[in-house]
Amino acid sequence: MKEWIVIHQIKALYNDGNGLSERQIASQLGISRNTVSKYLKLSAADISALQEEIARGKKLDDYRVHYSVAANLSGLVSGQSAVQTEGQSV
Repeated sequence: MKEWIVIHQIKALYNDGNGLSERQIASQLGISRNTVSKYLKLSAADISALQEEIARGKKLDDYRVHYSVAANLSGLVSGQSAVQTEGQSV
């Protein structure tokens, strides 16, 4: 959602070339000029497609289950309880 707001800010500040320059927008929003340029080139349809892609997978997703199991096991080995509620061991 944050990205969507930034895109609208960029488009509003640029105002079809009648507003601020890409460099001024980047400086004001604290983002890269490349980012400003990228979003100004996108059409409304492209922006919608980009927002739908938010739930894309990551390379490490396949390993997250293994990592969390290993973390729980290491906690059990060191004598800590794997399940805690409100800061107290169960």
